[in-house]
Amino acid sequence: MKGGKGNIATLIVPINGFKKQNGRVKFTLITLLLIAAVIFFAIASSLILGAFRLTYRHWVISVGFFLLLLLVAVFSCGLIACLQMYKKRFAVLIHTVGTIVLLAAVGFGFFFGCFISLFYTASIEEQMVERDGTKMLAEVSAFLDVDVYYYDYKNWFVRSEKYRIHEWYGDGGYNPFKMN
Repeated sequence: MKGGKGNIATLIVPINGFKKQNGRVKFTLITLLLIAAVIFFAIASSLILGAFRLTYRHWVISVGFFLLLLLVAVFSCGLIACLQMYKKRFAVLIHTVGTIVLLAAVGFGFFFGCFISLFYTASIEEQMVERDGTKMLAEVSAFLDVDVYYYDYKNWFVRSEKYRIHEWYGDGGYNPFKMN
């Protein structure tokens, strides 16, 4: 070893290379903190709403899921950018394998995440209705059977947790409110 430069840190990441790439590391850590904050907010607010027998409306859950999916994709891209810092000896193996594994995981997760969220958003529709003089939220689930669940309307973001009325309209993929 020349001049004592044979330690592990210089084999994997040169110190001056880490200083140059510090922006990538900060970006990745900030994105990870954002993901943790979104998950914490979603869990905490759901627990608080549950204590009052309320839950988020369908579109709020969909937007939250899309936001989380986007943040995870950005975090994975940041990790790939951080892997680009590895330039010496065995680190090329870490760089190559890590990048391939992350790209495969992001591609697989993004494809199935989008598929699940699109299926979730496409199979349920929400409409404001007035029933027996009460403003209610009608949630139409029309995938294989047509079911309509009526919830107490609270505001744009939340509804009651338990449905008040359930109606079944039989087979088919239609919305009974759009037939007239």
